[in-house]
Amino acid sequence: MPPIIERTRCTDCRICYRLCPGDCFGLDEAKRVYVRYPDECWHCGACEIECPRDAIRIPLPFFISLDPRATPPRGWVFGQGASDRFQRPRHALPPTSPRSPQPSG
Repeated sequence: MPPIIERTRCTDCRICYRLCPGDCFGLDEAKRVYVRYPDECWHCGACEIECPRDAIRIPLPFFISLDPRATPPRGWVFGQGASDRFQRPRHALPPTSPRSPQPSG
């Protein structure tokens, strides 16, 4: 679930914009903060914690909100960073193998 910005409380101080490790936030034409990349949210909570007006809420995925020690769904990894919450894995390139030399002759 992406972060939710409560517009009535947000002062557009841009702390969340500068702080987000997933680079989820963007600025619109009026220089107001909005959630630009909702699927990039790591659910680390940095924006929610640092917001001086408590204008950001991060709804956690259902399995995390039930039990913080829950086993994540297949394909998720345990977070490393500001908090120990689950994060979706980044897509990695497949491993490369060196080419074997071609026989000469």
